[in-house]
Amino acid sequence: MFVTKPKWIEKVTVEPMLFLYFVTLAISALVGTNLILRKGCDLTATVQPANLRDKCLNESYAQELVAKIQTWKLTIQYSVPLVFILFAGPWSDTHGRRRRPLMFIPIAGQLLTDAFNVLNVYNWHWSPAIAAVSECLVPALTGSRICCLVGVASYVADITRIQDRTKRIGMLMSLYFIATPVGACTAGFLNVNIGFYGTFGACMAMNVVALALGAVLVKDTSVPYDKATSVWQTVNPKVIADSVRVLVKKRPSRSLLIYMTVVSPLTVGPMQGE
Repeated sequence: MFVTKPKWIEKVTVEPMLFLYFVTLAISALVGTNLILRKGCDLTATVQPANLRDKCLNESYAQELVAKIQTWKLTIQYSVPLVFILFAGPWSDTHGRRRRPLMFIPIAGQLLTDAFNVLNVYNWHWSPAIAAVSECLVPALTGSRICCLVGVASYVADITRIQDRTKRIGMLMSLYFIATPVGACTAGFLNVNIGFYGTFGACMAMNVVALALGAVLVKDTSVPYDKATSVWQTVNPKVIADSVRVLVKKRPSRSLLIYMTVVSPLTVGPMQGE
């Protein structure tokens, strides 16, 4: 006797991959910050603390150090992917609507980031700044979650009926607000109970599973394209100018859009620094 698969299972594509990726982002970000904090507690230490439950010996200095590092770390983490996606989007469109690289490259970048975090734990004598650079630069150069979300939204728009697109994309975006608290709640527990090695190792394992699920569930929807497409069409600075024009284009909600663009970093910045 054969069991009929529910229809909703056949519609599952990017959801498991995206959920795991968002969970690992939350865990890695919080434990990575704790890694910098712990290194700042004793700059002369050559091995990690035997017990992560122990109180930081120089907590005020370590917190001040983390706050300073977060200033430039977050700047790199948010600004570089913005430039990356401005060119990655046109590349995808001019190369046969190839969406899978936009989703897979950021996940591979996060996998590499956690591998560097393991190296920073092994080489505990490396400064907190080195740990911060690897935590922000590697995901930034691979697009981070901005690129992944653009790829997911573009892919879903390609495979979903027009009348269902807004609902489907909205459901996918809600995964971020579900997965992030899950990751944040488990980060501290994992860090204290299985240490830095175990936590970053778990993140790497989840990203490997995410990539495997993506390879199986996310179908290649690309179409044939002109192989002679010039690279200049992708890296043309005109792309940035066109993007800015879209922001300031006259429309009923233009003022609100510009206001949100300006207010967002002013709101998120102090909160992340704190």
